[in-house]
Amino acid sequence: MSGRLTAEMVYGLRGVADPALSPDGRALAYALSWVERTAGGDAETRSRLLLDDFSGGPAREFTQGRQDSMPQFAPDGRRLAFLRPGSGASAASPAGARPASATAPGGAASGPEAPLQVWLMAVDGGEARQLTRAPKGVINFAWSPDGSRIAYCADVEPESVIANPTATPPAADANPTATPPAADANPTAGPRGIPVSRVRYRHDALGWRGEAHFHLFVIDADGDAGGEARQLTDGDWDDLAPVWSPDGSRIAFISGRRDDRDLRALTEAYVVPAEGGAAQMWSTGLHSVGAVAWSPDGRRLLAAGSPDPAGMAVWQSWLYVLQPGRPLRRISDDSLRPALAFPATSRQPEIRWQADGRILLLGERHGRSFLYEIREDSGAARQLWDCGGLATALTISNSADDTGGNDDSGNGLTTVVAVSTPESPAQLRRFRFDAGATDDGGDGGGDLDGGGAGAGRFAIVADPNAEFMAKHPPAGLRKFVLRRDGCDIECRLWLPSDFNPARRYPLVLDIHGGPNGAFYDAFVPLQQALAAAGYLVLAVNPRGSSTYGEGFMRAVLGDWGGEDYQDLRRAVEHIAARPWVDG
Repeated sequence: MSGRLTAEMVYGLRGVADPALSPDGRALAYALSWVERTAGGDAETRSRLLLDDFSGGPAREFTQGRQDSMPQFAPDGRRLAFLRPGSGASAASPAGARPASATAPGGAASGPEAPLQVWLMAVDGGEARQLTRAPKGVINFAWSPDGSRIAYCADVEPESVIANPTATPPAADANPTATPPAADANPTAGPRGIPVSRVRYRHDALGWRGEAHFHLFVIDADGDAGGEARQLTDGDWDDLAPVWSPDGSRIAFISGRRDDRDLRALTEAYVVPAEGGAAQMWSTGLHSVGAVAWSPDGRRLLAAGSPDPAGMAVWQSWLYVLQPGRPLRRISDDSLRPALAFPATSRQPEIRWQADGRILLLGERHGRSFLYEIREDSGAARQLWDCGGLATALTISNSADDTGGNDDSGNGLTTVVAVSTPESPAQLRRFRFDAGATDDGGDGGGDLDGGGAGAGRFAIVADPNAEFMAKHPPAGLRKFVLRRDGCDIECRLWLPSDFNPARRYPLVLDIHGGPNGAFYDAFVPLQQALAAAGYLVLAVNPRGSSTYGEGFMRAVLGDWGGEDYQDLRRAVEHIAARPWVDG
């Protein structure tokens, strides 16, 4: 492959994700992923963990697995926990979940079909050790502050809460993201029904859910694989994203326990004792919660949430301080949108509440990501760094006086983000800021003939596609803003890398979904392939798009296909009038 980007780029590009800084900021673990073509012609994703000590040399390969992901350093920095397909279920696992169906010789599940489990490995080397044996797999986890325990979220069948814990439920595919069994390959066999008893038996990005729910468990980090795991939550709902309190006595998490939970995607913040007990809701007054973080004293929670019963926190949220017996206190406005992931599919970008009252987080504005500092007492927000595109992960060191490799020593923290830019699909960027530092950056705006890239003190610490992109030039990006009916409509036009204004090009309009999604200053493979094939690709953020404030986002509600359609039409007309557009 050389010259232009085509659909075959999937076999040449590499991804970097799940960055995790060591507590002292002197090392970085992350997942490197790629797609392999199998002998049978299928495509399979592979991922391994790399470890970078910031010495100036290349990161070293830390694991040799086929699907290793989500590394997290222990609080003392001596061990890494991560996810990897496990070796099957055991009798010591929490009862009621389905056994793995793909087995290797000896009966142990193996390969990409095996459920993901938590594994542990010493940072200075050695063999990885499997910790959990959750029958349907683990989706995320968190170390306790003292490193003695790990809380994790696992998929559980309803049988796990019945009286007989040894009962074996009907066998099924152990992959929690799998679709339901297909009809018999024999076309004369006729359709086959699968009974369901809940409305949300399927879920975006997860596929078939059936009767399963996510619940929380705690396990001894020094125990053996298959050791006793204590189930903290159960019920006919999902419990996700565990976050330990600073003293390790409680765990905050996100759940959706309203009576109408199968009809509306609303969530709440709960706190449960780490030793087990009743969970208490802390987010009364919010209809959707996307992420939580503890205050340094463990008395309060910070929640990225929304009070709008018609909205979802992932599209527009604000920061709230939660404390039992106290009213909600909002400390941010909609000039930024806290960057959130879907808890059931991805790790949340870190939100850090510092002892001095500063809150550090990723925020999004006008289709770009920034590192922000917000004061808990006043709500004053300060932009620290323009990440240069779409940032999907943030990790922050614990130490405020580390020297962290080649950076100048100082009193600042070290942060690393995973970012996609218009020129690169995946990079890891490290930023170190000192007290009082700021970055006005810029949001990349401009007219059709230009657009700033934004500034920021950073170092690129991982760029696995540099060589590939040098041989396959990406599309060029031009941004412009249209004013229509009192609203500014931001547009992105992707041009072939060899764009010549003396030529004429066909135009493709790309429309995002949601309807509250958004286009970013980021590498989108479909847009890149179209531009490389000789098309102009117009990506518009019309009314209803997120990252432009609450009013703009809500404008589409009750008017889907109305004013947003007119925004799209106006943008197409604006570009179609150019002499280099083939009308």
